[in-house]
Amino acid sequence: MDSSDDQVVHSFDSVYGHYEVVDLIYGDRPARVLFSGNQEAAQSGVAKDNIPELLFDYNERLLELSLELQPNRILLIGGGVYTLPMALLKGLPEACIDVVELDNALLPVARKYFDLQPNSRLEVFHNHGRAYLSSTSRRYDLVIIDAFNHTDIPVELASVEAAQSIRELLKPNGVVALNIISSYYGKNNAITRNLWAAYQDLFEHLRLSPASNDQSLWLPLNLILQASDNRASLASLRYAALPAITDVTVLDALRD
Repeated sequence: MDSSDDQVVHSFDSVYGHYEVVDLIYGDRPARVLFSGNQEAAQSGVAKDNIPELLFDYNERLLELSLELQPNRILLIGGGVYTLPMALLKGLPEACIDVVELDNALLPVARKYFDLQPNSRLEVFHNHGRAYLSSTSRRYDLVIIDAFNHTDIPVELASVEAAQSIRELLKPNGVVALNIISSYYGKNNAITRNLWAAYQDLFEHLRLSPASNDQSLWLPLNLILQASDNRASLASLRYAALPAITDVTVLDALRD
């Protein structure tokens, strides 16, 4: 990525930090990306080419998962500038989507710079994800967690208590899917191990898959964790599921 060709389209501050909307080449594709900080971390983005796949691999995997499951009602915690919700509205013309996004400054940015259009099937809640989970009476076929503090899922969403709240919101055979940034092997995969343990305590079936196939499993990468009480409800993603965290080969790798 040649930063000399980057064009900052818009920069702004909210109570949660500094953001920049940048036109650039991202992953060899012309794109518009929302960065937090001074282009420190990519939060959301759209490609500006004719390739149908979403710009970020993990968003494409979450979209594929949703299209396979065909849910009627989806809860997405972590909206960013609503690129995934826009793709879900297009791909699932009958689905209703609730988005919980803490930073209300991102919604007008999504409308002005990322072409978010009003839609009666999309409802936005500006709230903490954990608070919404505890207060809502709605029930969902699919819950997606895609919220981060830098590269970590917020602590309040990574707990057993949060997993229990999500379980209570799911309809029978419902699925929860989490976007995780963590290694799979090695001593630095605590996020993966802890989330696996939290969800294994509450759900009968789990599936963990990489979002892409071009990164080492020893290094931090995007992983998609699915959990459900019905094995048949778990989606088969593009890249093969990884062995369970309790598998002996994984435990052996942790000792290295």
